[in-house]
Amino acid sequence: MPHCASSSPRGRRLLRFTALVLLSCAQARGQGLEQPFSGSRHHKGEQPPPPSRAPVRPIRPSRFVEAWRAPLDSRLVGPLLAQPQRIVATLESGGLVALSPDEGKILWKREGGMRPVGGPTAAGPYLVQAFQEGKITALHPETGEEAWRVDLRETIARPATGTLEEILVPLTSAVLVSLRPDGGERWRVSLHSAPSTPPAACRGFAAVGTEGGTVEAFERDSGKSLWVAQMGSPIRSPLLCYQGSIYFGTADDRLWALKYSGRKKWRFPAGAECGSRPFGVDRKVFFPSFDDYLYALKARSGNLILRVRLSHRLSDDMLVSRDRVYFSPYTSARLQALSLPELILAGEYKLDLVGDWFTTPPLKMGDRIFIGYGRYEGRVLALKETLEVSEPKALP
Repeated sequence: MPHCASSSPRGRRLLRFTALVLLSCAQARGQGLEQPFSGSRHHKGEQPPPPSRAPVRPIRPSRFVEAWRAPLDSRLVGPLLAQPQRIVATLESGGLVALSPDEGKILWKREGGMRPVGGPTAAGPYLVQAFQEGKITALHPETGEEAWRVDLRETIARPATGTLEEILVPLTSAVLVSLRPDGGERWRVSLHSAPSTPPAACRGFAAVGTEGGTVEAFERDSGKSLWVAQMGSPIRSPLLCYQGSIYFGTADDRLWALKYSGRKKWRFPAGAECGSRPFGVDRKVFFPSFDDYLYALKARSGNLILRVRLSHRLSDDMLVSRDRVYFSPYTSARLQALSLPELILAGEYKLDLVGDWFTTPPLKMGDRIFIGYGRYEGRVLALKETLEVSEPKALP
């Protein structure tokens, strides 16, 4: 009877050693494999994201069919705004246009003449538009007629933020101003340096990021300073207030989380600057980045859950719905939909105009997606979204 190596202590040790070597080699090979959708290997010392998991539920792909196109006089500035029975767009000429969601018919149009800062916002019962020259104009949303106008006499640095109670306006002179919905000034405060983000209206306080690398918080009612967090690098992305924390990207390619008290919670090294607005879903925070990746992190710890590489630079804000996210990568002339939370490609629409691309983040109302396009002449495109039965395809 042949002698079995495992029958002796030396043979058993040899088998255990061989098994450990094989396991280590397998793990090393696994860490060097390309991650799903990434197209690249991990850098030394970088924490690899976990492999993509199969969806826990069937995902119905999106199919987009054109409903209408509305040509406008000039390029669009900032995001579109959804209002009951209308879509409002800001033109580069400084004018505003309201379109009917069903047909794309122009409901009213207001001429411009000043340089707009971002798109329109809603404040109280009005539509509000900020202009670089320091003027804030409020319009009646039903007619487009002017309700009031305020001249702050200083250059406006970033888009204004409107709520039911206030309008928050950041000035290049390192000042944050709060106006009432009727245009009256509530308060103004000095910042440590020029604002680099639109103001964020969080629960009970307003926050803004600066070029000097600070995030500064103030009471929304009084403007009283609450805290200043020093980040060491200019704040680049708009601030996300989500489940008791503030999330944002900085110029040194970091993703940060602060508690509502201003205390630092965590930071995560990204591959490039993250200048788009992050969004939160189901206790996860998602960051689009200039390195073409969409990062999914645990909101509480900052641990990486998933990292998906897309085809173009991610520089614009994304549209988030209940079970998917819509976006248009920079100069790609494509509108894409990814499932949440798996980040699997669920649908795509390609713009059929050579040399043009989408210029605004997508906007959703009912079963329709609205998005602006046109490098030289602005247009708004309405797409009807239907959900099919077949399984979605993976990203290339």
